Amino acid sequence: MTNDADQPKNDSQDQPIMHTATLSEPKADPAAKPPKKPKEQRPEPETPMGKLWHNWVKPIGTVVLIVVVFRSMLLDWNDVPTGSMEPEIHVGDRIAVNRLAYGLQFPLTGPQIGIPFTPIQFDNPLDGIPQIEWGDGPARGDIVTFWNPVTNVRMVKRIVAVPGDRVEIRNSAMIVNGSAATYQTINALSEDLEPETKYDEQDAQTGVIQEVTKPLLYRRETLLDQTKITQHIEERWLNYALIQDTDGSAEQIYGNTKVQQVAKSVAASPGLIISEKQVITVDQYLEKNPSLKVLVRVDHGRITIAGEEASYNEFATYLLNRYETGVEADLLGSIGLGVKGHELLVDGEPVFSEQFKNALDERVAGLNEFERNALRSFAGDLSLLRSALSTNFGPYTVPEDGYLMIGDNRNNSSDGRFFGPVQRSEITGKAFAVAFSFKDNKMFALPPDPAWNRFFKDLD
Repeated sequence: MTNDADQPKNDSQDQPIMHTATLSEPKADPAAKPPKKPKEQRPEPETPMGKLWHNWVKPIGTVVLIVVVFRSMLLDWNDVPTGSMEPEIHVGDRIAVNRLAYGLQFPLTGPQIGIPFTPIQFDNPLDGIPQIEWGDGPARGDIVTFWNPVTNVRMVKRIVAVPGDRVEIRNSAMIVNGSAATYQTINALSEDLEPETKYDEQDAQTGVIQEVTKPLLYRRETLLDQTKITQHIEERWLNYALIQDTDGSAEQIYGNTKVQQVAKSVAASPGLIISEKQVITVDQYLEKNPSLKVLVRVDHGRITIAGEEASYNEFATYLLNRYETGVEADLLGSIGLGVKGHELLVDGEPVFSEQFKNALDERVAGLNEFERNALRSFAGDLSLLRSALSTNFGPYTVPEDGYLMIGDNRNNSSDGRFFGPVQRSEITGKAFAVAFSFKDNKMFALPPDPAWNRFFKDLD
């Protein structure tokens, strides 16, 4: 048994235990970020101009800039104001364009910059930046958008010939590298196509110009294993004859516009003879004058010279031959223009009719009235050749890096037959579908008239 006396004595138990603590500032964590300062709120603008900039100009401008950059690099949409690609693309269609189909195009390149959803365009100071090309490039049959090399206007057409191709249109039929297209006439109603067209025509009996309605014809064109539908309006093709009278004089007759002075006895006044104007067709005129010699004839798209079928180049050579020498040649030479065979020359270089016509219109202003009158017959023959291009062209070999674009509506299309080939760098994309469409291009009409059957239609 033990007791407290038996235990060893512990002095510490007799002393109170004291605890002390040292207060210090917490150490800062070197990895911790300093607290953010509260963001200063910019005061709302008070002036009318400041409010306009802050609330309207700046946000809308930002959206426009984003849209322009997006359109210029990835996916674009274009309105179609003309019927040059009918029946595949209609007036009022908004077509979707793949800008990456043939390469990468840097933002804001091209000769013109357009404001989205408006027809406003202005010159682009950044034009000339090259694109990064990839793939096999544009192919024959592709529908593409591109910059017109003469007007710098963006257009949409179909590629009919690629670098190195030899292309010709003869008697309204396309020929590429010696292969001629075959055609099948189509009933417009059976293909859900427009059934008729309206245009001005001069009446063969009265000479009165009036609006007429004619059925639209279409043809299924098959060429080099590709098939498409083209518009076919023979009534609007050039109808022309160059004739020679027995005295050796030559005369040109166009369509239904040959005006003759015809003696007529007035029943109310016997013996009184007056003259009236009568309009007759080329065929009627030739039938009434069998002694005339037909030098050149253009009828239903077919060109004949001295009775033999001829190409457009042979036709152009025949008409332009007399302007290689003589007074007209000297006048043309004085303003840097000329002809050689079927070629039109500007400053010694061969050009297409669009470039030549623009140069002629611009430079002829420097001539006096007598000199301008002396060139009227030349201007008339140039206009005649341009009309013949609706059904005849070439033969023409497409140069390296060139692509020939022609509209599916062959006789209502300003295309490569007039302004020449387009370089690959000027092709802006491949059109692949109709995004949406409004009849007669009236997108902002009230009420709008959408063409629902055109929405989201693939392009062939």
